[in-house]
Amino acid sequence: MEKTLYNGWSDNCCAYCKLHYFEHTHSEKLINGFISGKQSQRGVHTVPGGMEEKEISIKYREDASKLHISYPHTAAILEKLAECYW
Repeated sequence: MEKTLYNGWSDNCCAYCKLHYFEHTHSEKLINGFISGKQSQRGVHTVPGGMEEKEISIKYREDASKLHISYPHTAAILEKLAECYW
């Protein structure tokens, strides 16, 4: 049985490679590109009261909390992403 590590990445080689890459590649260009890409995935949308942004921010913070021991750099990236929303 596979366990979920982060947002749909299951405990398999591919997921490990993604987390390992983020953890060991300390590039501001990579981090900013990842954050920009995640924000762009939503496309054009309205912000009625900001509740959706708050929920997104909470989800990224929860994910960061799950990863902070094994993947502290990746968790910091998710915290930075959460700050963009709320």
